[in-house]
Amino acid sequence: MAELFLSYRFVHCEDVAPLVEALRRAGIDVWRDVDGIREADSITETVRDALASTRALAVYATPDYIDSLICTWELVSAWIAGEGVGGATKRVILLRPPGIDLKDVRVGALQDALAFDLDEGIDTVAAKVAEHLKDLDDRSLGELTPLVAEPPWFPLRRDGSNHFVGRWSQLWELHSKLARAKTVGVTGQVGRDAAQVRGLGGVGKSLLAIEYAKRFASAWPGGIFWIEGDPTWASAPDTAQARTEHREALLAGLASALGVDPILGDVSATAAAVVRKLEANLTSRPDEPSEPRRYLWVLDNVPRGTRQALLEALGPPLPGGAMLLTTRWRGLTSLGEHLDLDILAPAAALKLLTGLYKPSDEDELRAAEELAKAVGYHPLALDVLRALVELTAASRSNPFATWTARLADPTRDEFDEAAAVLDEELPTGCARAITQVLVTSLEDLPEAALDILRLASLLAEEPVPGDLLAAVLEKAGGDGGSVFEGALGKLRSRSLILQTFGGKAIVVHALVRRVARRWRCDANRMEGLLRGACEVLGRRIGSVSDIREHGPLAPLISHAMACAGGYSQEAAKLGFGLGRYFHDRGEYASARECLERLLLLPIKPDGPETIAPIGPERLAHVGRPAMRSIAGRRPCLSRSGPGLEVG
Repeated sequence: MAELFLSYRFVHCEDVAPLVEALRRAGIDVWRDVDGIREADSITETVRDALASTRALAVYATPDYIDSLICTWELVSAWIAGEGVGGATKRVILLRPPGIDLKDVRVGALQDALAFDLDEGIDTVAAKVAEHLKDLDDRSLGELTPLVAEPPWFPLRRDGSNHFVGRWSQLWELHSKLARAKTVGVTGQVGRDAAQVRGLGGVGKSLLAIEYAKRFASAWPGGIFWIEGDPTWASAPDTAQARTEHREALLAGLASALGVDPILGDVSATAAAVVRKLEANLTSRPDEPSEPRRYLWVLDNVPRGTRQALLEALGPPLPGGAMLLTTRWRGLTSLGEHLDLDILAPAAALKLLTGLYKPSDEDELRAAEELAKAVGYHPLALDVLRALVELTAASRSNPFATWTARLADPTRDEFDEAAAVLDEELPTGCARAITQVLVTSLEDLPEAALDILRLASLLAEEPVPGDLLAAVLEKAGGDGGSVFEGALGKLRSRSLILQTFGGKAIVVHALVRRVARRWRCDANRMEGLLRGACEVLGRRIGSVSDIREHGPLAPLISHAMACAGGYSQEAAKLGFGLGRYFHDRGEYASARECLERLLLLPIKPDGPETIAPIGPERLAHVGRPAMRSIAGRRPCLSRSGPGLEVG
């Protein structure tokens, strides 16, 4: 077992070599990476095992240290391991290189970390570190706390961004709030044992939560449970029955991810089976009663108007969980502690903006600073501008100044109209500039790329499966797969999408979707995309009749619900498929909602919009509860042959 793990950015490998030799001369067994492991895309088993086998961590604290996911994971993991025995400040040592300020690293709890200045000389510092290690007990970091490179994610792992900057202090602040949260499940105590990340659109709430879960993984060995906010939460009745139905539906939605077979027609039984499986997973040794492993329960993008009582019911179902909410809404004032996420600090904003194209001289640096200020240091706008600046750098002597001038152009009234739509979502005084960035990013895009954004604007805010996008665009008259992949590449190059789930799905920010839906968008094209989405989704959902095969449908349901409210034949068929899906799962309230909406559509007896008759044998799937609920509404229904014709 090595005594000391030396953590550093691999680009400083030559700088730390003399320090390593000095530590070894002082009698310290040092583990260091000389093979570039820290520049990999993920935390490797080698790094995890090496850190777990050492007694302490030493950080070569350079300004770029916190930009590395692996480095910060090493630092946080060692700190958390030390926290478990009340000795975090003894297990983490910061080594300050000459001329470096530690303020960017020493944030939050790390303010109290032990630090040595290498200005004193590497041999002097090495002797002090050796003396410090003598006071530690012989247990390794892994013996203090199991180190998890990344806990399991349910139902699917979320990918962050390679452009995450300027939020290191907020990550520690969030950890402090969640570490104090001793959520005990649905016993009424969730309200004071949760944490919220709040802020305007585009400031990076979800990204902060993702980065927190990745960097502070060791704090949550029981797993990360990531649940997308449901728009229906905001309109849910304030009744115990409604809260129970939403809670059971949420838990049942995790069944496939946890390897639980759903129970036909009984969502309550499925939810109970999920809780039992969770309980087994969170217990380290079933034969030895102990505290359950801690887990993180994330409700992302909670819609405005959701009641606190409902969110308490949707909280962690078992002891050991801490609940994290992300939301634009500030009305949940008594639901745990909150972290208000604001725009980036000017230095962090400049770092994000210049991530691809570096200013070549003082003039370009000043222009970059002005450009960041012009968009109010707004993270989403800066991320898009970062890509646009790089795309235009080859043809512009000072691309930062060029873009600043474009944003100040007063001649395009359409920006004012678009900004008015987003005004409440954006920082005061910057709505027009930010909107112009988003609109300009859409200009000159190929039609296939615009169609992807338009289609995303019709769907739910959750990640959109790539195969769904491709199938809908093909149905709506799009081109082949190579064109689709090329369109995705164009959108990635402008930071308009984020690919997640290993590249199998895309995320389009709400602000980008809203601009794309309103900007030079042909109504007929949108109608064609909507019909295509309804047809593809209806075919996929309708083709699965066995509830045990519902797992792959889970990522599609929220998108289907967003599309099924139209008056076309495709929308009606999709609505019927959704009704059957929910009925088979035992979610009768949702089934009733889908089928009532279908059956009560206004009748259109003529033309291509007429919906084909639905026979009594298919309506039998509705079930008695739903049929009773539509009894007495016969004026909205008409007989047509053997079935009910719905128009």
